Amino acid sequence: MPAAKIAICNRTSHSMHFHIEPNCTQFELEPGKSLEVSGTYDVEPISIQYSDDAEYGMFGSIFPGDGSVLVKIDGLNAVIE
Repeated sequence: MPAAKIAICNRTSHSMHFHIEPNCTQFELEPGKSLEVSGTYDVEPISIQYSDDAEYGMFGSIFPGDGSVLVKIDGLNAVIE
């Protein structure tokens, strides 16, 4: 089973909103903070899509593909899907 890992660092002056799909678990990444997305998959890898809307402005959606995903903020488990 392939593994994937990516780091995202918020270097803006605003909090970034993220959703973990399919349950739309929501959290914010404060300015200067980093998050790490890792997991395993069979065929469909983890994907991150950026969108914007009137309520959240720009936000990222993390999709686990056909496997699992683990999100850590500054090395601490944030959400497990």
